[in-house]
Amino acid sequence: MKLCARLSASLALIIGGLVAQSVYAAPPADRPVTIEQLLQQPRYRAVDFSPDGAWLAVESGSRTRSREIRLVDQASGRTIPLDHDERDARIAGWSPDGRYLAYAVDSGEPLMETLWIWDRQTGRSRAIEGAFIRGWRVRWFSDSRRLVAVAWPEGEKPMVASDGAATDAAGPQLRSNAFQPPFTRSPTTGASLHVFRANLPASASVQGNRAAMTPGAVHRCNEGQVGRCDIAVFHVEEGRIQRIARNVAAGYFHAPAPDGSAVAYAAFAGRDIRGTQENLYDLHLVDLASREDRILVPGAAVSGSSTFSWSPDGRFIAFPAARASEGNRVKEPLASIAIAPVAGPAPVLLELPDGQAVTGTESILWSADSSTVYAVGIDGGIWAARRDGRGARQVAAVDGVRLQHVVTPNEQDFVTSGQLWVTGGEPGAGSGLFAINAAGSARALIDPARGRLDTLDIDARYRRIVYAAGQGQTPQRLHSWSAGPPVRLPQDEPLAEVRFGQAQTINWRNAEGQELAGALLLPPTYRPGQRLPLVVWVYGGKMGSEAVDLFGFAGSGDPMANMQLLATRGYAVLFPDAPQRVGQPLADLVANVIPGVDALVAQGIADPTRVAAMGHSYGGYSVLALLTHSDRFRAAVITSPGHPDLLAMTLRLNDNGNSGERWTESGQGLMGVHYWQDPDLYRRNSPIHFFDRIRAPLLIGQGALDTIGPDGANATFVALRRLGQPVEYRVYEGEGHSLYRPASIIDFWNRRLEFLAEHLDIARDEMGRVILDRSNVRSLRSAGLGPSGEAGRSE
Repeated sequence: MKLCARLSASLALIIGGLVAQSVYAAPPADRPVTIEQLLQQPRYRAVDFSPDGAWLAVESGSRTRSREIRLVDQASGRTIPLDHDERDARIAGWSPDGRYLAYAVDSGEPLMETLWIWDRQTGRSRAIEGAFIRGWRVRWFSDSRRLVAVAWPEGEKPMVASDGAATDAAGPQLRSNAFQPPFTRSPTTGASLHVFRANLPASASVQGNRAAMTPGAVHRCNEGQVGRCDIAVFHVEEGRIQRIARNVAAGYFHAPAPDGSAVAYAAFAGRDIRGTQENLYDLHLVDLASREDRILVPGAAVSGSSTFSWSPDGRFIAFPAARASEGNRVKEPLASIAIAPVAGPAPVLLELPDGQAVTGTESILWSADSSTVYAVGIDGGIWAARRDGRGARQVAAVDGVRLQHVVTPNEQDFVTSGQLWVTGGEPGAGSGLFAINAAGSARALIDPARGRLDTLDIDARYRRIVYAAGQGQTPQRLHSWSAGPPVRLPQDEPLAEVRFGQAQTINWRNAEGQELAGALLLPPTYRPGQRLPLVVWVYGGKMGSEAVDLFGFAGSGDPMANMQLLATRGYAVLFPDAPQRVGQPLADLVANVIPGVDALVAQGIADPTRVAAMGHSYGGYSVLALLTHSDRFRAAVITSPGHPDLLAMTLRLNDNGNSGERWTESGQGLMGVHYWQDPDLYRRNSPIHFFDRIRAPLLIGQGALDTIGPDGANATFVALRRLGQPVEYRVYEGEGHSLYRPASIIDFWNRRLEFLAEHLDIARDEMGRVILDRSNVRSLRSAGLGPSGEAGRSE
């Protein structure tokens, strides 16, 4: 309650006359950041101005506190907390007239939310009876009395585990074939897990009573892309629900026509047979008068089903149609502009000159008169094209900046201002906001040097902005802009007194002479000449140097991946560029990453005898690739790893009928051919065939409900156990591909820190910091200390 009160008082200052002030009460200390502090750090997930700019809705929460929504009256500064039954709540959108704010509240069932409405005239909130929706944004009709959303079928609920936890924020579901070892409850962290160990010295084990878990069937609306849900129109004032499509594999797009006569929605239809790895969606149109449901565009290949957009006159729907890419993978999907006439016939593709393409992850926006569309180009500029296909041209570009996202009030699909407001920046150098006029001239409203913009909204008159931003050594904070320099808003900050590690970029060359870079995080107390233990955080295909402006390399996202937990304890952390080519992803990982480690050793920053590797998901595969082809590493930690055998990954069959061959052949696996065309290629790029070379002890973390599957973690553990290599495998009950529950995160981070200290031979002080004797790490073994640094302790 104290936290809520402080946040309420802070948000009351989000008004026209903002006062800048420091929130630091004392100089930062050298205490390392704790896992609990990171879990308590507020994350501002959404800010949303009402259409008239009179109210601002702010959605915030943390891993230890439910998400809440507070409304701030922009005239008086009065703050109103919305009712949400102490469950997670999220903003779903303002009605066009600004009278209603729709928001969704967690029902306690996985992926099921209740729809609530706040009425500006009465100042009260109410739930719409029977309105259970699937957690995506709702779309209002122009009459402000109806909205459309993905709804659960009538009377249906998902099955859940006996402890009520069957899902996390990423959406894994409880399945009858979930990995179910006998779980025990940790008496110290409360995490429910099972630990497999092989060929490791004795260590403290998890004690406690077994937590029973009853597998159950999952309702079809839980099933992600193939889940069968309804599309429903909710009549706000009557409380009536009108189901206009039943039992469909609903995507993220569902929106009424501008005149309210029809609703368009996207339904998942499979994967792109061209091998782009994009999903296919059938674009449906439902006439509300006749209830006719017809497919307007069959099998549209798009990077996201939220990228369809109505023209203001209601005659067309635009979307970025995915292109097949040849050769090396690109950082973002290539697309062409597609225009689908509502009355038919087939969509028209608007090609850009000189082979240019637009990004497939951004919606196509319309001009107010429906004659022109705007799109973000792969080249980092803004492109415009006439609807009839003539006159496609680049209308805006900013020197040294990649433009990324056109911002519109209330996420509308068309541009009403005489200028475009666009976010942009260079990878690793922050992102700012630029105003671009009709002549293509740009001016910076928010300088990219201030950090990386995250959550953002503008008022309808393009006069005010509220946004959240952070930097490599600064967590996400809320700011406001109105004509002058941005102002940091007072807010609760559990990390205010922590001095964080400093992020910088380092450069090296691989054996082919290619210049590469990496983001390097150093302890806040680091002095040149100190040789530090080094952790290499790696993910194949990613350019790690671009994360230098993300707080702890994770931003406001996953605390499992926040490397400040290591840097504030005395570790150096490297996130290297790891480009990969078709046919040689494993060799490229080794060739590009190891020289970066060598460079840090040569510069005297890294202790060559204390280097570890860590990675998540495909980063787990990346770590296994490095361990099998380099003796540089003394320990490694992976979570939810990709399968170390590419043939096994190819033959993996999901219960929705999808299999792994597209992933291995044309996706992240980068094989380029199927297994039977070149079996040796698959073998050379499958780390499991070289596991007998691994000497570094390995710690594995895995969620039992990972919908991608624990196959990779299981295979890695079994193989290393059989080979007599030291390995520990921790499986967490009720968790998905990423650990989400605070108890699980705390448990794994605690073990991760202990594991690194044990196997890198690091003595630590009472706060868990690395102890240096002059400029070198003190040996844990020679000091006779346990992993915590306590004298006399042994494992």
